[in-house]
Amino acid sequence: MRGSHSDLEHYPAQLACYAATMESCAFNSLLKSVPAVPSLAMRRAVVERGLMGLEAPAQAVAIEELAVRAKEGNASARTTVVALTSWLVRRRSAGADSALDAIEEASRRAGLFYACNLGGDASSAKSLAPLGRLPEVGLNRDGYFPKHLPPEFGARSGCGGDQRVFRWFAQQGLTWLGSELKPLPHFLLHPSGPFIARVLRTQWIRRADVIRVAARRPTTPEIVQAVAMSDRWFCEPRVRSALAENPFTASWLSGWLRLALPAS
Repeated sequence: MRGSHSDLEHYPAQLACYAATMESCAFNSLLKSVPAVPSLAMRRAVVERGLMGLEAPAQAVAIEELAVRAKEGNASARTTVVALTSWLVRRRSAGADSALDAIEEASRRAGLFYACNLGGDASSAKSLAPLGRLPEVGLNRDGYFPKHLPPEFGARSGCGGDQRVFRWFAQQGLTWLGSELKPLPHFLLHPSGPFIARVLRTQWIRRADVIRVAARRPTTPEIVQAVAMSDRWFCEPRVRSALAENPFTASWLSGWLRLALPAS
C-alpha cells in the first residue's frame, strides 16, 4: 500500500486529495503526540517516528499542515513546529539529507509553500559566499586566548590553584574564566561554533547571554547551529526570536522559527 503513494508526487491533484486523508492521520497524530511528551529530545523522536514511516508526498502534506496551523495560531501546532525545526536543524547539520530533499521535491511538484523550504539550500547569504568568512564583531583573540597571567591573579592570596589552572588552560590554547565563572563579553564573541556549543552547555550562562549570542551580527552558520542545537536554550522563545530576527540566520531556518513564535 505504501508503494502506491510514491506515484502521487507526479500528480498535484491527487496529492491535494491525499492531504485530506493525511490531516486526519499523520498530521493529527503529530499534533496530539508531540505536545504530550515533556522534553525537546523526546518530541524530536516523536516527529521522526511520525514522519519517516511515510512516503515523501505524505510527509510533505503533514509538514505543510503543521505549518499552516501554526501560522493560524494553533498552540499545539506551534509546539510541534518547534520540535520539527529542531529535528530539521539536526538532520541538516549532518550534511546532505536525501530524505529531506525528497520531501522538498515532492512539495515543489505539489505547489506547497512551507514544506518545500527544509534547508536544502542552507546558505544565509549566497552573495557573500565568494568573499569568504564574514568578519566578526569586536573580535579580540588576545582577549580569550591570553598568553600571560593577569596581574590580579598574583595579587590575590590563596589563589595558587587558580594560577595553575589558568596556566594549564593557556598552554592548551583555551581560556579559563576564573573561580567566579562569569561569562565575559569577549567570551560570547568567540568565532568557533564548537566552542560556543560548549559554553551553552555550562550551568552558569544566563539567558541574556544566549540571546546576545543568537543575535550576533554578523554571525556564522556554525554559531547559529550551536544555538539551534542546544535543547536547553532552543526551548526559550526569546532565544528563538533572536535567531529568527538575525539577518544572517539561514532563510529557511528563520522562516520556521517565525512560525513557532508565540503571538506578541
